[in-house]
Amino acid sequence: MDFSLDHHDPLKSTYTSTHDNVPLYKVDKHSGDIEVHKLVNGQHVLMAKIELHTIHSDKVLLWGKEIGPIDTSSWKGSIQFPGSDKSPYKWKRDGRDFKLHDKSELEVATFDHGHKAIFRSSHNRLPVLHIRSDGVRILDEIMAMFVYMVKKTDDANRSSADGGGMGVEEVLMGVGR
Repeated sequence: MDFSLDHHDPLKSTYTSTHDNVPLYKVDKHSGDIEVHKLVNGQHVLMAKIELHTIHSDKVLLWGKEIGPIDTSSWKGSIQFPGSDKSPYKWKRDGRDFKLHDKSELEVATFDHGHKAIFRSSHNRLPVLHIRSDGVRILDEIMAMFVYMVKKTDDANRSSADGGGMGVEEVLMGVGR
């Protein structure tokens, strides 16, 4: 199952199924939280809420229940989380893209950042999130944790040692500030 994004920034996108052209997920970034809405019975309803905290641990709530435990205390570009099927999954940064693996190191999902052409808009290619068939059973968890992974990566890039850092869009597009 593939989802095309309508924006190069995954935190500002609608995720449309390429199979049936249905805008299944929408991400809304607010001042302190991020919400992921899912199309249910013709309406986008709140599916996941990502609460970002500076003093204590962030929370990822899916359908009102916390996904966890999530350990990002020693952030190294990956997030491991328990799936509802009781198996551990891990999102990892792979260059400018992201990959999700299961406990057997099998690839469950990938994020292709697309391409943002500077001079010729005809060469633009929007990002795509690919979900393998064995990941469909935890699709909502994959979406929520993918959005959280993008946010953590964005935060880490913004607070990089050089003080300038790059945001997620610049990192995914390979464009410096």
